[in-house]
Amino acid sequence: MRGQAVSAPRYDSAVGLTFSGLGNIYGNKGAIVARMVIDDTSLCFINVHLAAGQSQKAARNADLNAIMEDKAILPASGEVPFVHGGDGTAILDHELVVLNGDLNVRRCLPLSKNPR
Repeated sequence: MRGQAVSAPRYDSAVGLTFSGLGNIYGNKGAIVARMVIDDTSLCFINVHLAAGQSQKAARNADLNAIMEDKAILPASGEVPFVHGGDGTAILDHELVVLNGDLNVRRCLPLSKNPR
């Protein structure tokens, strides 16, 4: 280590929002996405609130797919390297992605197997 130049660690953070409520403009459904870059590791945290109800399975899947594939959900990051040469604007540009929140997933069991 002696005599070697040590570069300063890189840090970056950003937050983005996406709505999937009324007309994808307003509502209480959607996601908050936060990016953190610590030195050469990029982390992305997603907290979602998806549509509720047994009949909304297709809507939940479509909304989650749109959130995950949004190419400009976050602002671009300067010189920080991302996966597959991305610029950090997309969720899948990051090395580690954590998805959590109110997914409103429903499991439909037959009445004979449904404990009461």
